[in-house]
Amino acid sequence: MIVYRCTGCGALLGSPESLAGRRDECPQCGRGLLVPAPPKRPSALPGFAAGLVTATAAWLVALMLWAMLGGSERWSIRAIADRRAAERRALARQSPQPAP
Repeated sequence: MIVYRCTGCGALLGSPESLAGRRDECPQCGRGLLVPAPPKRPSALPGFAAGLVTATAAWLVALMLWAMLGGSERWSIRAIADRRAAERRALARQSPQPAP
């Protein structure tokens, strides 16, 4: 849809893009108008650049999620080993002790 104003009365008009460059009439004042060409849309990035932008955005989202989940301190091998050792100690305290 092309939106434009009548040069006679200033009414806001809309015409389908298929009428661009053709004559049309203003429904309010009856003046004959030439439907303007549709506005140029910004061109998309070339394929490689678009892929690069998408990959960069995905990497940044992954990095933000990683930081929100604790980053390297939470997911280091040492931190995981410490958590597992703490879980084993907690399970050992819960299980019944063998009789001497």
